[in-house]
Amino acid sequence: MSAIGDCLPQFLFCNGMRPQLFQCHRPGDVFKDGECVPADIAKCNVCQPGEMKRSTDKCEQFYFCESKDNSPTVWRQYMCTSGQVFHPQRQECVSPSEFQCPVKTQCQDGDYYSVECGDFFLCVQGKYIIAKCPDWTQWKGEEKRCVYSDKCRRFKAN
Repeated sequence: MSAIGDCLPQFLFCNGMRPQLFQCHRPGDVFKDGECVPADIAKCNVCQPGEMKRSTDKCEQFYFCESKDNSPTVWRQYMCTSGQVFHPQRQECVSPSEFQCPVKTQCQDGDYYSVECGDFFLCVQGKYIIAKCPDWTQWKGEEKRCVYSDKCRRFKAN
């Protein structure tokens, strides 16, 4: 896995010779040092103060870019009230009749994609998340668990 830039939620994973683009599961996370972590922990300015964007999960949810106590800027989650939805172009909450929420294709919970040894992607709540099995184990999709494998040692002895 490799980052495609500093403080971005997207990263590349090479499956053989084919690079595939993935995105961190949790909003506000960035890919750093081989894993998805909250942007404030990664010390990233991930947005411009005052910027807004809609959630890809829920139409009534949106994110507002802000910084507290001179910390790096991060996306903070907010919800529209009274049955309203967030309109990304108008940057405000509106009646559902004023903005049609896009329909998106999701994976089915429990779907998985094994890549190598203990590295795999698992569908949780309609999204793929990155997962790893412990040393000396590999993902066995049929059983939906990590099982012993003497071929999957992650760390070499000195």
